[in-house]
Amino acid sequence: MKSILKIFDNKPLHFLIGLLGGAISGLYPKYTVFCLLIIVIIYMVILVWIHIRKTNQQKVNIQYTKYESTILNPTKEAKYFEERTGVGKLVVGTVIEYYEHNFLNSKVDINEIGWDPKDVKINQGSKFNHSVLFNALNKTLDIGKQKDNPKFCLSHLEKSPVDNDDKELQIDVKETSYLTIRNVLDDIINRPDLRLDYGNIEPAKNLIPNSLCLHYIVELVDQNVILYQRAPCVDYYPMHFSFSGEEQINRIDLEDENIESLFQRALTEEIFPLTEKNIDEMVEAKQNKKMWDYISPLVENMKIWSFFYEEELSNFSMLGYIKLNITRCEFLQKYNSLKAMAVGHRDNEGLLYYTNNQNIEKLLFEGQCTVYNLFSNIEVKLNAKRLHPTSRYRMFRYVRAKKKDALSFNEYLEKNAR
Repeated sequence: MKSILKIFDNKPLHFLIGLLGGAISGLYPKYTVFCLLIIVIIYMVILVWIHIRKTNQQKVNIQYTKYESTILNPTKEAKYFEERTGVGKLVVGTVIEYYEHNFLNSKVDINEIGWDPKDVKINQGSKFNHSVLFNALNKTLDIGKQKDNPKFCLSHLEKSPVDNDDKELQIDVKETSYLTIRNVLDDIINRPDLRLDYGNIEPAKNLIPNSLCLHYIVELVDQNVILYQRAPCVDYYPMHFSFSGEEQINRIDLEDENIESLFQRALTEEIFPLTEKNIDEMVEAKQNKKMWDYISPLVENMKIWSFFYEEELSNFSMLGYIKLNITRCEFLQKYNSLKAMAVGHRDNEGLLYYTNNQNIEKLLFEGQCTVYNLFSNIEVKLNAKRLHPTSRYRMFRYVRAKKKDALSFNEYLEKNAR
């Protein structure tokens, strides 16, 4: 019933029905009643046809092909970890896909895929219990006078029914901390046996402290995609290239009870020069809302596509898609105008690059491509070995969503031969 009502929740239809009502009540000449009635009926038929077509697109389940398995490059540890669960999840590099939106493997338009961040409700539960792992490693957490920051790990995800395009998503998080994670990080990375014994693809059963993070793709209206070369000073994968960036959940993201502010911070802090240094956490939350106003008209779409497990870190993350309604040139104009206004700065976590859809496919299929500095346009030859570990997964999902079909090397060769 809900889906039927949504068909007719259409402003042009409401306008036509209003005109028809006016004609019937005598506000307009009587001869217009018949014409308007025909127009309304035709328009309603078109809406129903579009709905049926969209529903059929949604029902299509694009299967993974044998060829695609050759470009996913799963690590042996991630593959073994997934096989041990016996649930047949997609594995790309170190990524094990945990829960994807229903439309991610369908033929719907890319803008229809995913959950709106405003509909992904977040709830903070009790603190994460790190004692099991710390006891196994004979470690104690002694913070002392060290500066520590709260981090939040995924503890539960309330999965939606089959028609999850219309449903809210509920996620629960537990608080841990930066130093708690860093205290065991080297052990986790260097010991696959620990990841097998204490990690788990079910959030509630994962005993390894981790930080829920948004791994996002930023696409411009000219179909260029922004890349981020991580700075030498960052904690994870310095100097590697991300498609397009990462942002960990912060305490301020829990204020609104959904994860929209996480997307907003990703853009204001890492893509645009709209963040401030050394300010109080609650002041920062208010500032983020203010800074968001500068760029919100540029944002066409923001969605969560999936939740996944980074096997190498035993960490849960989200795949996000952001579409800006500006070209690269328009992006530069806006960026420079904000910089001239001196309203903030961009986090010093890396350099911005861009590339096009064709080069992303080339990187997937051939292992290398050309990317360009976003500001100077200087070319850089990017090898797949320099990618952030989750970038291949992001690229694979993005190219597949754009194509609305499985990937084929023969099609790729034919397209590039023309």
